[in-house]
Amino acid sequence: MNRAIRLLRAAGKAVYISNDVPDFRFQAGRCKYAGRLGSSSHCDEDESELERQLRPYASDLQAVADANPGVRLIDTAHMLCRDRLCSMAENGKLLYRDTNHLNINGSYLIGEKLVAAAPGIGD
Repeated sequence: MNRAIRLLRAAGKAVYISNDVPDFRFQAGRCKYAGRLGSSSHCDEDESELERQLRPYASDLQAVADANPGVRLIDTAHMLCRDRLCSMAENGKLLYRDTNHLNINGSYLIGEKLVAAAPGIGD
């Protein structure tokens, strides 16, 4: 990864690296059909599960960013979390197509949040 970053930086490119979005322990269908026929919402998971997922590689990503001046690490992992809960839905829209892949809604939302976190990323 360091070699690729050095090549990109030498070519004058801005380099951003990011972690991942939450991987849920349930399928998106559980959330998609929640609330119908009187069932409760099942779209959220405690943020501690996300922290468990990040633990094996978070320090490695930070070390790569630290070793490469000008490289910015963007925390996409927590962009779908609020008040210690991570959700695969926002404003009534499903954001995932399965347990760990964003759908179009989710991709647009993360894209908007990336641009807000790093203005100029789309230039």
